[in-house]
Amino acid sequence: MALKYEHFSFKRVVVEANLWPPPSGEFADGVLSRLFGDLNDDELFTNCEIRPSGATFTGEYWTYDLNGPTVLIRCFGYRDMLSLYANFRKLLDGTRVVAPSKRVAFYAAEIRAFAEIPESGKRKIGDVVQKRLLRTGRQAAQAALPNLMGAGLSLTGATEDFSWHANIDSSPMDNNLHLFAGLTFHESEPPRPGSDLEAIEEQIKETCSFVQDDLQAFSAKLFT
Repeated sequence: MALKYEHFSFKRVVVEANLWPPPSGEFADGVLSRLFGDLNDDELFTNCEIRPSGATFTGEYWTYDLNGPTVLIRCFGYRDMLSLYANFRKLLDGTRVVAPSKRVAFYAAEIRAFAEIPESGKRKIGDVVQKRLLRTGRQAAQAALPNLMGAGLSLTGATEDFSWHANIDSSPMDNNLHLFAGLTFHESEPPRPGSDLEAIEEQIKETCSFVQDDLQAFSAKLFT
Protein backbone atom coordinates (compact mmCIF):
# COMPACT_ATOMS: atom_id res chain seq x y z
CA MET A 1 0.00 0.00 0.00
CA ALA A 2 1.05 3.63 -0.34
CA LEU A 3 0.32 7.16 0.70
CA LYS A 4 -2.66 8.72 -1.08
CA TYR A 5 -0.98 11.76 -2.56
CA GLU A 6 -4.07 12.34 -4.69
CA HIS A 7 -5.97 13.05 -1.44
CA PHE A 8 -3.69 15.89 -0.39
CA SER A 9 -5.61 18.45 1.70
CA PHE A 10 -4.84 21.68 3.51
CA LYS A 11 -5.64 21.56 7.22
CA ARG A 12 -4.62 25.06 8.24
CA VAL A 13 -3.44 28.31 6.66
CA VAL A 14 -2.09 31.10 8.86
CA VAL A 15 -1.33 34.69 7.89
CA GLU A 16 0.68 36.81 10.30
CA ALA A 17 0.66 40.42 9.13
CA ASN A 18 1.90 43.70 10.55
CA LEU A 19 0.22 47.10 10.36
CA TRP A 20 2.13 50.01 8.86
CA PRO A 21 2.49 52.47 10.43
CA PRO A 22 2.06 50.54 13.70
CA PRO A 23 -0.59 51.87 16.11
CA SER A 24 0.66 53.80 19.10
CA GLY A 25 -0.73 52.85 22.50
CA GLU A 26 -4.18 51.44 23.16
CA PHE A 27 -7.02 51.46 20.66
CA ALA A 28 -9.73 54.12 20.93
CA ASP A 29 -12.89 53.32 22.87
CA GLY A 30 -15.47 51.46 20.81
CA VAL A 31 -13.26 50.83 17.79
CA LEU A 32 -12.72 47.12 18.57
CA SER A 33 -16.46 46.52 19.08
CA ARG A 34 -17.04 48.15 15.72
CA LEU A 35 -14.27 45.97 14.26
CA PHE A 36 -16.08 42.81 15.39
CA GLY A 37 -19.30 43.96 13.76
CA ASP A 38 -17.58 44.88 10.51
CA LEU A 39 -15.65 41.59 10.27
CA ASN A 40 -18.52 39.34 11.29
CA ASP A 41 -21.21 40.25 8.78
CA ASP A 42 -20.81 36.73 7.31
CA GLU A 43 -20.87 35.18 10.81
CA LEU A 44 -17.38 33.74 10.61
CA PHE A 45 -17.00 34.15 14.38
CA THR A 46 -19.05 33.03 17.37
CA ASN A 47 -16.90 34.36 20.22
CA CYS A 48 -15.41 37.78 20.89
CA GLU A 49 -12.77 38.87 23.41
CA ILE A 50 -11.82 42.55 23.58
CA ARG A 51 -8.90 44.00 25.54
CA PRO A 52 -7.20 47.43 25.50
CA SER A 53 -4.35 46.27 23.24
CA GLY A 54 -6.43 44.23 20.80
CA ALA A 55 -9.10 41.57 20.30
CA THR A 56 -9.61 37.89 19.54
CA PHE A 57 -12.53 36.54 17.50
CA THR A 58 -13.04 32.79 17.10
CA GLY A 59 -15.36 30.61 15.07
CA GLU A 60 -15.61 27.08 13.65
CA TYR A 61 -13.14 27.66 10.82
CA TRP A 62 -11.59 31.06 11.50
CA THR A 63 -9.61 32.71 14.27
CA TYR A 64 -8.68 36.40 14.19
CA ASP A 65 -6.28 37.92 16.70
CA LEU A 66 -5.27 41.59 16.74
CA ASN A 67 -2.48 42.31 19.20
CA GLY A 68 -1.06 45.81 18.90
CA PRO A 69 0.61 46.08 15.48
CA THR A 70 0.17 42.39 14.58
CA VAL A 71 -2.81 40.61 13.02
CA LEU A 72 -2.82 36.80 13.13
CA ILE A 73 -5.53 35.05 11.09
CA ARG A 74 -5.94 31.27 11.07
CA CYS A 75 -8.19 29.21 8.84
CA PHE A 76 -8.87 25.56 9.75
CA GLY A 77 -10.00 22.85 7.34
CA TYR A 78 -11.27 25.15 4.59
CA ARG A 79 -11.73 23.42 1.21
CA ASP A 80 -12.73 26.35 -1.02
CA MET A 81 -9.43 28.08 -1.75
CA LEU A 82 -11.00 31.00 -3.63
CA SER A 83 -13.21 31.79 -0.63
CA LEU A 84 -10.20 31.35 1.65
CA TYR A 85 -8.22 34.00 -0.25
CA ALA A 86 -11.24 36.33 -0.33
CA ASN A 87 -11.82 36.01 3.41
CA PHE A 88 -8.20 36.76 4.24
CA ARG A 89 -8.45 39.92 2.12
CA LYS A 90 -11.74 40.91 3.72
CA LEU A 91 -10.46 40.45 7.27
CA LEU A 92 -7.30 42.42 6.64
CA ASP A 93 -9.13 45.17 4.77
CA GLY A 94 -11.70 45.44 7.58
CA THR A 95 -8.92 45.88 10.10
CA ARG A 96 -8.23 49.34 8.66
CA VAL A 97 -11.06 50.66 10.86
CA VAL A 98 -8.67 50.64 13.84
CA ALA A 99 -6.65 53.47 12.25
CA PRO A 100 -8.25 56.94 12.57
CA SER A 101 -7.63 57.77 8.89
CA LYS A 102 -8.02 54.15 7.67
CA ARG A 103 -4.75 54.66 5.81
CA VAL A 104 -3.02 51.80 7.59
CA ALA A 105 -1.45 49.20 5.30
CA PHE A 106 -0.22 45.66 5.83
CA TYR A 107 2.78 43.49 5.07
CA ALA A 108 3.07 39.78 5.74
CA ALA A 109 5.47 38.84 8.54
CA GLU A 110 5.05 35.13 7.74
CA ILE A 111 2.54 32.92 5.98
CA ARG A 112 2.23 29.29 7.05
CA ALA A 113 0.39 26.36 5.48
CA PHE A 114 -0.21 22.89 6.95
CA ALA A 115 -1.38 19.92 4.89
CA GLU A 116 -1.93 16.17 5.24
CA ILE A 117 -1.62 13.10 3.05
CA PRO A 118 -3.40 9.94 4.28
CA GLU A 119 -2.01 6.42 4.25
CA SER A 120 -4.03 4.01 2.12
CA GLY A 121 -3.32 0.78 3.97
CA LYS A 122 -2.59 -0.62 7.41
CA ARG A 123 0.96 0.68 7.64
CA LYS A 124 1.82 3.12 10.40
CA ILE A 125 3.14 6.09 8.49
CA GLY A 126 5.15 7.17 11.52
CA ASP A 127 7.12 3.94 11.34
CA VAL A 128 7.67 4.40 7.61
CA VAL A 129 9.05 7.90 8.08
CA GLN A 130 11.22 6.88 11.02
CA LYS A 131 12.72 3.86 9.24
CA ARG A 132 13.42 5.88 6.10
CA LEU A 133 15.13 8.69 7.97
CA LEU A 134 16.84 6.63 10.69
CA ARG A 135 18.54 3.66 9.10
CA THR A 136 19.44 0.54 11.06
CA GLY A 137 23.05 1.72 11.31
CA ARG A 138 21.84 4.50 13.59
CA GLN A 139 20.10 2.28 16.13
CA ALA A 140 22.71 3.14 18.75
CA ALA A 141 21.90 6.82 18.37
CA GLN A 142 18.16 6.13 18.58
CA ALA A 143 18.66 4.23 21.80
CA ALA A 144 19.89 7.44 23.41
CA LEU A 145 16.35 8.89 23.15
CA PRO A 146 13.86 7.21 25.52
CA ASN A 147 10.64 5.99 23.94
CA LEU A 148 11.32 7.48 20.53
CA MET A 149 7.96 7.41 18.72
CA GLY A 150 8.70 9.11 15.43
CA ALA A 151 11.01 11.19 13.27
CA GLY A 152 10.70 14.04 10.84
CA LEU A 153 12.63 16.08 8.35
CA SER A 154 13.29 19.83 8.70
CA LEU A 155 14.31 21.85 5.64
CA THR A 156 15.25 25.48 5.00
CA GLY A 157 15.93 27.53 1.92
CA ALA A 158 15.59 30.91 0.23
CA THR A 159 14.76 32.47 -3.12
CA GLU A 160 15.03 36.04 -4.37
CA ASP A 161 11.52 36.73 -3.03
CA PHE A 162 11.26 34.78 0.23
CA SER A 163 12.94 32.62 2.83
CA TRP A 164 11.28 29.35 3.81
CA HIS A 165 11.37 26.59 6.39
CA ALA A 166 9.49 23.32 6.04
CA ASN A 167 8.78 20.12 7.94
CA ILE A 168 7.76 16.65 6.79
CA ASP A 169 6.71 14.39 9.64
CA SER A 170 3.94 12.32 11.20
CA SER A 171 1.99 12.27 14.44
CA PRO A 172 1.03 9.41 16.78
CA MET A 173 -2.46 10.96 16.83
CA ASP A 174 -3.29 9.99 13.23
CA ASN A 175 -1.97 8.02 10.27
CA ASN A 176 -1.18 10.90 7.92
CA LEU A 177 1.98 12.37 6.51
CA HIS A 178 2.14 16.01 7.58
CA LEU A 179 3.56 18.76 5.40
CA PHE A 180 4.27 22.26 6.71
CA ALA A 181 5.93 25.34 5.28
CA GLY A 182 6.38 28.89 6.54
CA LEU A 183 7.42 31.61 4.09
CA THR A 184 8.87 35.00 5.04
CA PHE A 185 8.77 37.48 2.19
CA HIS A 186 11.41 40.14 1.55
CA GLU A 187 9.85 43.62 1.62
CA SER A 188 11.86 46.34 -0.12
CA GLU A 189 9.71 49.32 0.93
CA PRO A 190 6.79 50.16 3.27
CA PRO A 191 3.42 48.86 2.03
CA ARG A 192 0.71 51.17 0.72
CA PRO A 193 -3.07 50.76 1.05
CA GLY A 194 -4.55 49.40 -2.14
CA SER A 195 -1.69 47.27 -3.38
CA ASP A 196 -0.91 45.73 0.01
CA LEU A 197 -3.74 43.17 -0.04
CA GLU A 198 -3.03 42.17 -3.62
CA ALA A 199 0.55 41.43 -2.61
CA ILE A 200 -0.48 39.42 0.45
CA GLU A 201 -3.04 37.41 -1.52
CA GLU A 202 -0.34 36.47 -4.03
CA GLN A 203 1.95 35.53 -1.14
CA ILE A 204 -0.75 33.27 0.36
CA LYS A 205 -1.15 31.57 -3.01
CA GLU A 206 2.61 31.19 -3.32
CA THR A 207 2.83 29.59 0.13
CA CYS A 208 0.03 27.14 -0.62
CA SER A 209 1.61 26.31 -3.98
CA PHE A 210 4.96 25.70 -2.30
CA VAL A 211 3.35 23.09 -0.03
CA GLN A 212 1.03 21.50 -2.59
CA ASP A 213 3.49 21.40 -5.49
CA ASP A 214 7.10 21.65 -4.34
CA LEU A 215 6.99 20.09 -0.88
CA GLN A 216 4.56 17.35 -1.90
CA ALA A 217 6.72 16.42 -4.90
CA PHE A 218 9.79 16.28 -2.68
CA SER A 219 8.04 14.10 -0.09
CA ALA A 220 6.74 11.73 -2.79
CA LYS A 221 10.33 10.91 -3.73
CA LEU A 222 11.10 10.00 -0.12
CA PHE A 223 7.92 8.32 1.10
CA THR A 224 5.56 6.21 -1.01
